[in-house]
Amino acid sequence: MLFHQLFKISQIFDQKFERFYLPLIVVFLVLLLINSIYYINFFVYSFNEWLVADWLINYSGGFTRRGLSGELIFLISNFFNWDVLDFLFYFFSFFQFLLFFSILILLYKKKITFWFFLIFASPSFLSFYFFDPSIISRKEILIYISYFAWIIFLAKKRNLTLRASIFFSLIAVFITLLHEIFVFYSVIFYLFTLIYFDKKLFTFNVSILIPASSIITLIILMFAPTGFNATEVCDRIVQAGVDPSVCQDGVLSWPATGVVEGFILNLGIYNIWTPLGLVLILTLPLIAPILYCSSNILLSRVSKKLFYCLILQLIFMSPLFIVATDWGRWINIQSILLGLSMIVFLESKKNTETHIIQYSTSEKVLGYGMPIILLIFMSSWNLKHCCRDGNFLIEFNGIIGSIQSLII
Repeated sequence: MLFHQLFKISQIFDQKFERFYLPLIVVFLVLLLINSIYYINFFVYSFNEWLVADWLINYSGGFTRRGLSGELIFLISNFFNWDVLDFLFYFFSFFQFLLFFSILILLYKKKITFWFFLIFASPSFLSFYFFDPSIISRKEILIYISYFAWIIFLAKKRNLTLRASIFFSLIAVFITLLHEIFVFYSVIFYLFTLIYFDKKLFTFNVSILIPASSIITLIILMFAPTGFNATEVCDRIVQAGVDPSVCQDGVLSWPATGVVEGFILNLGIYNIWTPLGLVLILTLPLIAPILYCSSNILLSRVSKKLFYCLILQLIFMSPLFIVATDWGRWINIQSILLGLSMIVFLESKKNTETHIIQYSTSEKVLGYGMPIILLIFMSSWNLKHCCRDGNFLIEFNGIIGSIQSLII
């Protein structure tokens, strides 16, 4: 019943507005790329203590978490005699372009419905880059690119092979050495195969190698004989010609260097409103994906499995909410991965036919009214990535508030 009702609402609204969806998404992605490049330039050449420092963490103090990225960047920069900051600027810009362009290419041949368009309108999806530019080109972009490659491979081959799983497992190891955050989202590689190939929950297949290899890599890192030595790491960065300010008040001076310290620091900013804030940031971003899945004929048939997979993914990423303060960032990563997954289940344009259907007045009121209300709602709030002293991270101003702040 719900599927038919949501499907009808989408049909009514799509008859009038479907032709605008793709052009609006194109404009949105272009603006997003321009915005990203602007802030990449600003953050890189102002020696941002979170973006630049995180990518330049190295093994000068010993084998430690996240150190591979700095080693590779220094190696490539020295080999080609490039300035480190210039390399970072072009490197970050390329990956942001690759992500947005890949999404556009895949969407170009798809029939976009209102319920999918609503995902793009969600502040927790790609719009997050507008509301909180500090997450632009953070290391999770490698999660997006690798996962996007995974779902495209499966969609093209229509088959899961051991060779592909081993290849992506090696990628999982590589990204985990760049940032351990990959571990907490790696299970989605496996869960996607259960949905896409319509397998029973907990069915074993070779894609389980991807999260398994990432977990093993993290365990090795946790038991590495050398700890994180910020002083030696920073000295190597400064020797590469980067301003010493990159080591101050950021990731290289963060007081919590371990799990216990992170938990204690996190606990210190909790208050009585924290549980409500957590519920809000977990539920509001799910509105658009849930409505889309409920309106999609393929996904609506496996709704129970989708629900269980979502719960498993949330359980897998739950340690992040205990040991780190970037709650909005964790939700944004989850939202983008969900949104990328949804693209695959859009129908191809060549397989769909357009029919003009006459609807009653009451049907039109619901068919136009509900989408407009939902779009207004999506424009009324936004999500911040981090560190709001234990409060909501949700702000009920969104696009409207952002425009108002620019005018005033």
